[in-house]
Amino acid sequence: MEPMTLLIALVAAGAVLLIVYALSSGSSVDPVQARLTQLGTMEAKNLEELELQAPFVERTLRPLGTALSSRLARSTNQSMTERVEKRLALAGNPGDIRAPDWIAVKAVGAVVGVMAAVRPARRAARMDVLAAIATD
Repeated sequence: MEPMTLLIALVAAGAVLLIVYALSSGSSVDPVQARLTQLGTMEAKNLEELELQAPFVERTLRPLGTALSSRLARSTNQSMTERVEKRLALAGNPGDIRAPDWIAVKAVGAVVGVMAAVRPARRAARMDVLAAIATD
């Protein structure tokens, strides 16, 4: 038998043995399940870690929304608040949302809508200016 053929056969046999060894010595514990179990048993060591375990929405967005809704509640007139409360009641009070919270959601939506409308207009204006410069 030629030495090159023998070398290829030995390398192939070694590869098969390594694969069989790797598959047979693997642990039966799922690594994802082990990590989830480890995370489930972790406890906070101090108040800061306990606060950081709360979801992002609870730590940041909810306090911002509460502050915004209280400011808007002070600035809106009583008749508008009553109208919104009535409409929410007729809608079945979805998500137990209060009138000031709904007004805040509408205000944020209006701001985002204006920003979304202004940005393409500004971009189009810049493109017009660039086109005018390029043609000169």
